[in-house]
Amino acid sequence: MPLKLNSAIADVLLPAYAPCPEFGRACTEMRWQPKTGHVPRGFLGASGALNEVELVLVFAEPGDPQEGESHTGLESAYEYATFSFETGKDQFHRNVRHVLDSCWPELSFEQQMHKVWLTDSVLCSARKECGPVSAGASRACGNRYLRAQLELFPGALVAALGGKAQERLRALGFTSFISAYAAAPPGCNRREAQASWDQIPLELRRLRSLVATHPESNDEPGEKERATNSSSNKLLVAFEGGTVHTDERDGKFLVVINQVALLDLLDAEDRAGIEGIKVLAFPDAASRHEYIVSRGWNKES
Repeated sequence: MPLKLNSAIADVLLPAYAPCPEFGRACTEMRWQPKTGHVPRGFLGASGALNEVELVLVFAEPGDPQEGESHTGLESAYEYATFSFETGKDQFHRNVRHVLDSCWPELSFEQQMHKVWLTDSVLCSARKECGPVSAGASRACGNRYLRAQLELFPGALVAALGGKAQERLRALGFTSFISAYAAAPPGCNRREAQASWDQIPLELRRLRSLVATHPESNDEPGEKERATNSSSNKLLVAFEGGTVHTDERDGKFLVVINQVALLDLLDAEDRAGIEGIKVLAFPDAASRHEYIVSRGWNKES
């Protein structure tokens, strides 16, 4: 049975196929060429009720269309994305499937699509694949489409894969997300990429356990944000290219330094000696707090 996109998400995205008015304003660098595959695209999931979605994965922008790809509108873009992810069409799709299988190993692909929303922070391909997108185009697409999508999933964990996605979320004022390496080349080829993706199912399981502890608040709009900022996981500092936060796992008190976005911004020769994700473990909260204070990160109460 073909997957069907939830109507609330479809209502957000349908204006992009009018086509989007930003093609003549902020996004003149982008292309509206349906016969060659150049339309807003790169989204999938949310094929059931919105409150079934536990995870939102945000990527940069679609790569160049595949050979022979063409579109007639929203439905064909969604169907093509379904085919590409289900069959593992290229390295990007296979890497994302790995994340999904890590989060829901017992579910089929069709069932996983009820649990996740996949989207790009910019819905059109860059003029050059993996190349830059102007700040104006990123901002226009974010304000018009990405913000509205995220607001439909207030209880979901948001993970931004790659520096572009992370910076675009911050530019919209969204800071409650976890950072990981891009799922597409070249970022996905770094040795630290796998470890960064593995943080996603771990965080998802942690949030599930927190929500299970307080089932009466499962449907409250701010539940995910409260869980993310609970005493066991608190953002200490955010800087260009990364974050530092606390966590607790297996009885250990952790400080997690995430510099994945920074590595994405640096040239290869400048990355030596910089770890994407560094986890420091302390035997108790007091010793962790002492370290936090010594680094000037003492936002912790």
